[in-house]
Order: sequence, then structure tokens, then C-alpha cells
Amino acid sequence: MANSPEGHEELISMICQMSRLFQVGFEATDGQEWALWAVLVEAGVEARQLPPARIKAFAMSRDTRAKTDRIDAELIARFIMFRPEAG
Repeated sequence: MANSPEGHEELISMICQMSRLFQVGFEATDGQEWALWAVLVEAGVEARQLPPARIKAFAMSRDTRAKTDRIDAELIARFIMFRPEAG
């Protein structure tokens, strides 16, 4: 989803259709994440901003070298499951 008001609306809509509680994790990206974070908090979604260095270290610990948006999203999700208190 795009990091835009439309993409945020699509994400919140998808989250609202889910039946269980969860956390949303995302990397800090030079301030580009603030709008998403505000939308998630306003919707009552627990959101965690994660330092890119932690995600990179986690990727290295899993021997993951490729870097795509899909791989990053999976790593962030796995990191949140492994370290739910991190942020």
C-alpha cells in the first residue's frame, strides 16, 4: 500500500476487518512514517516504530541478505513477534 492518505485508509480498513488484536510495526524512514503512525494511533491500533539498524541486525541473524519491500515487511512482522516489547 502506498504511504499516502489513500494507502492509510486502505490499511485501516483491512485492519478493521481482522478479528484479533495485534501490533503494527514499521521502520523509521526520515520522518515519512509520522503520518502513518498518526493514522494508526487515531484508529486505536498499537503501532511500533522500529530502528532500521535493529531490523537489519535481525535480518543478518536470520541470514537474510536480499532487500525488497516484501522481505522487509516479513522481517518486521517476525521481529515484532519475536520482540513484541521492542520499539
